[in-house]
Amino acid sequence: MGECGCGDFHLYDSYRLGDYVLAIEIYKGCSYCNTGLMVGLHLFTDAEARSYDIEAHKEFKPDEYGHSQIDLPIIGKDDLVKAAQKLEPEFSEFGDLMSFFSDYGLELLQNAINNRLEELRQQNR
Repeated sequence: MGECGCGDFHLYDSYRLGDYVLAIEIYKGCSYCNTGLMVGLHLFTDAEARSYDIEAHKEFKPDEYGHSQIDLPIIGKDDLVKAAQKLEPEFSEFGDLMSFFSDYGLELLQNAINNRLEELRQQNR
């Protein structure tokens, strides 16, 4: 995996976790490498995080109730609908769902996660 460049590190968010940096990556999959969507959690020392230009400004530690969480985007129905509208082929060309997903499933998921991430970016501005 990764010879095509799909394995390059794409940082989504990062947190300070004690003496370490927790980096979160959303990997969008690759049809060449036959991989799907994934969330990668990378734990770095400070020095290694700096070598990737990762700065963790938020500290990940339990709140006053002893709990903390990190929420990650997951695609929803609306994201899939928007993604399907961007695809060129009509579903009727395929005759069955399996053929459609075999040819366009990863692209559909990638477009959907891109829609969700863009929505989150707009909300965080």
